[in-house]
Amino acid sequence: MRLKILCFAIFTFFNLVIFSQQVTFSGNIYGFLGERVLLIKKASKNVSFEGPIGGTKLNIKSENNSFNIYSDITGSFSFVLPKPNKYVVEITNDGYSSVQLTINYEDAGEKTNYLGTSFILKKGDNSFNNLGELTISDGGTLKYVINTSIQKKSSADVQQSNKILIEKSVTINNSSKKNLAKLASIPALNSFKKNNEADNLKHSSASVILKADTAAIKLGKAIQTSLNLLLQDSLMSIDEIKNQIEEAKKSLSLINPESEHYKLLLSQIKNAENQIQVKELLIKTQQNEISNSKKKIIYLSLFCVFAIISILLLLNFLNTRKKNNLILAEKNKNISKINARLLSSIRYASIVQSSFFKNKSSLNNLFPNSFIFNQPKDYLSGDFYWFSHVNNHKIIAVADCTGHGVPGALLSILGHSILENIVNVQGNVLPSKILYELNQMIVSAFSNDKQVEYGIDITIISIKDGSNDLLFSGITNGLYQFTNNTIIHHKVTAKTIGLSINEKDLADQSIPTKKGDCFYLLSDGYCDQFGGKTENVEKYNLKRMDELLSKVSSSTNFSNSESVLETEFNTWKGTKEQTDDVLVLGFKI
Repeated sequence: MRLKILCFAIFTFFNLVIFSQQVTFSGNIYGFLGERVLLIKKASKNVSFEGPIGGTKLNIKSENNSFNIYSDITGSFSFVLPKPNKYVVEITNDGYSSVQLTINYEDAGEKTNYLGTSFILKKGDNSFNNLGELTISDGGTLKYVINTSIQKKSSADVQQSNKILIEKSVTINNSSKKNLAKLASIPALNSFKKNNEADNLKHSSASVILKADTAAIKLGKAIQTSLNLLLQDSLMSIDEIKNQIEEAKKSLSLINPESEHYKLLLSQIKNAENQIQVKELLIKTQQNEISNSKKKIIYLSLFCVFAIISILLLLNFLNTRKKNNLILAEKNKNISKINARLLSSIRYASIVQSSFFKNKSSLNNLFPNSFIFNQPKDYLSGDFYWFSHVNNHKIIAVADCTGHGVPGALLSILGHSILENIVNVQGNVLPSKILYELNQMIVSAFSNDKQVEYGIDITIISIKDGSNDLLFSGITNGLYQFTNNTIIHHKVTAKTIGLSINEKDLADQSIPTKKGDCFYLLSDGYCDQFGGKTENVEKYNLKRMDELLSKVSSSTNFSNSESVLETEFNTWKGTKEQTDDVLVLGFKI
């Protein structure tokens, strides 16, 4: 058994001698936001602690060599200094501040690992910070000297926070000048413990001391292995590493509390427990980030689905609208052709209708001082005038047929033709007789279709040659007379064309006339026109009409009244649409 222990001690010594010149630094890279950092609490009121930063580049270079390593997803890193030399470690990551630390490796003694040498980088800060120099001398003792020189691109927050971390690492790693371990496991330690317990009963106190030292070495290796697993992101679960730490605590009882190894081992156990807590916190943070990332992915997926559906619907809508536009364009083209043909037909019909009306100048043969203002709403008019000289009687008629445009025009032509027959053919000269016959013929013309709405508002006058009396009769529309500087409105029957009218309703009225009297026959289109001068909806009305007729009656140029009426009408109408056909006929005795 003594030979076995001796061989193990020789192997341990040989291992320490061979690898004494190679040391490993390990730790974490952290990030933060804010203006100040309290590293002990990890965050302060002014700081949002970001946590570990993966993918951070560590460039380690000496005068003859240079290599790069990167932190893993938990921010952990580990690099080896192969031999005593001066090394410059530069730590950089896009979007963060950069730091630089000089490690002057002189003498590590039995130390092989330096744990917890961590750094903090500030997010959104492009400063470059020289942290100073870390010296390894006196058998593995760390000594840190901060760089106090003025740096143009340095940040006080980054300098101060990293100073605290490095000093904390120096304190922990200087708790012992020995760091035992590269590879070991708790099962080997447990086996060794059993052997030690059996041998302790048989050997001397000197042997017991040797075995205790050997146990300390074994225990140190086991603890260091657990730390390496934590720092190297081992696949071994946290629970398994915790179990190893618990076994190490139990095995610590084999070592004398006053032994030089005890404090080192106890410090290493506490350091391992702290590393486990940090790793658990990192795992929890990562799980939260993964959960949040899953939620974001779900929301993003739903948004993408919604966007795709919206795009498809939009494309379908645009495609449908394009097809509808093509259909509408074709229909509009056909409608335009139809409208062109209809407009051409209506214009020709207007010419035909005009041929039925006698020329305005012919009225001057009956009354030298006379005018006709005729302004249809459309090409075709529902208003018409008619006059003739039959059996020594001057006869004038002004009518307003129901509707305007094509329906009114057809009814006006019918009425015009009937008047030609009643007066010029049959020789009737009395207004009442003419109106009665007109009514009978209109009713007869529409007797086969009771659904057709027809009507004619008409006034007829008759003046016998050499007589000073004027006979008139009318339906709805009356007769205006200007005499003695006054406008008089002579009313007629309020009934309309139809079966209800009899001869009594159409009785002739006689009006004595004298030289200078003016008479006016008109449709209701002028008075019913809406004005464009005011915001209020208002018609021209009878009051304004009386004033206008008084004005033209008093004019010395009565024959120019048509121009006066036209100017007044267009000025009143303004930009508004014409409401109805307009017809005004006037003459002076």
